[in-house]
Amino acid sequence: MEFLLTKMQVPLREVGRLKEFNEAVDRTVGYYGTEKLENLRDESLSRYGRALHLETETRQLEGRFDDALKAAIVAAEMTGAVLRRAPSEPERVSDHGQSEFWLGNLTLARNPREAISHFASYVDLTEQARKARPDMLAWQANAARAHNSLALALFRAGDLDPSLAEFTLANATWAQIRKDHPDDHQARQAAANTLNLTSDVLKAQGKMQAAVAVQEQSLALTEPAYILDKNDRDAQYRLATVERRIARLAFEVGDAARSLDHLEKARDHGIELLQHDPENILWQDSLAMTVADFAAAEVLTGSLAKAAAELGRPESSRVLTTGAKLGVWNNRLQALIAARAADARVSMAHGEVRRAVALAEANARDLSVLSGTPPPDAVVATGETEIMLGDALDQAGDKEAALSHWRNAERLQDRPLGLRATYVAMQALCRRGDGSGASTLAAELKAAGYARSLSAAVIDKCRK
Repeated sequence: MEFLLTKMQVPLREVGRLKEFNEAVDRTVGYYGTEKLENLRDESLSRYGRALHLETETRQLEGRFDDALKAAIVAAEMTGAVLRRAPSEPERVSDHGQSEFWLGNLTLARNPREAISHFASYVDLTEQARKARPDMLAWQANAARAHNSLALALFRAGDLDPSLAEFTLANATWAQIRKDHPDDHQARQAAANTLNLTSDVLKAQGKMQAAVAVQEQSLALTEPAYILDKNDRDAQYRLATVERRIARLAFEVGDAARSLDHLEKARDHGIELLQHDPENILWQDSLAMTVADFAAAEVLTGSLAKAAAELGRPESSRVLTTGAKLGVWNNRLQALIAARAADARVSMAHGEVRRAVALAEANARDLSVLSGTPPPDAVVATGETEIMLGDALDQAGDKEAALSHWRNAERLQDRPLGLRATYVAMQALCRRGDGSGASTLAAELKAAGYARSLSAAVIDKCRK
């Protein structure tokens, strides 16, 4: 049964079908759950732990995070008990490493520091297993994933240099695996994902051109799979994701035309994917984020009619109005926040100030109830919402309230949240009339190659 579950896991997860897999997992966990733990041999305890790892993953994908954490905690008890009995057996070391991974994965959003502790153990255990069996491809890949996981947690905690160091180790490991196993499709896509995340860190460090270059490496790994088989929907989904990521970077370095070109490709892929499976949650998320980015780019380049048309597509409306979960900073909530922001800008341009205020206030409410420590993107989105509220209230004639919101956004300059936060703070200073402070931040952005929405234009307006 465990072998069958493992074989089922990847294809069912990738196409977004969880019901069949859940039923099989429940039967397996239920079987072991009827046995007294003291009656289970080491191998049975290990199998129970591995079955609980699968249950943890499916519960997480369903959004049942408390149930996922409960399964992960029990799994760690099982694999930890076996490891204490046989601390030198690589299989037991590897199994407990997976338990540490799931504990870290489930605590990452709420407490990045706690996640770092789990992922550091995951790294130690997977490296120990890899050194014991260097011929095991799966354990080589686990080591790369472990460094990737620790790097992501460090990034979420704001530790950019250590994060980049861990991503560098992960990239090196994937490169060696791809060299030794050039036809390994999963290694290729995992390597591309690590490059995506590496690009995020480089961007946060202000190394915009390096971030673009790394993201293009990811595209080079991702695109051939779809070109080879255009009926491969999983490959198409990954390609749409990378196209959207390149579009964001292109816009932020000032290349709006290139950004819109990549967004159009990503959007068309997303629409086609949902025509094949309208209920696929991953594909819905992808299209929602693409549509939100597309509308935001159109707004910031002055194409308000195109932004409104993008938000008004039936496909856009459906994916943007479903799937966001209150209190959880998931892809759908990020897309909804960005789409409301673009919609508010369009409303303000049409003189619909009350509607713009209502949209901004809805964003503020959703951002204020996030559980745990909000990730950097959520903090910056809060600053952007403060800017939007200030602008709408200023247009409505309430200058005092507008100034209060702009001051809130200005505080982002005191936090190490990257260039996007610096850009928001620059806008706030400009709106408050602090041209000198805004110019100082604009110079920092220019030096880093960050030209999002053309900082120079903001400063020119500020000086006037």
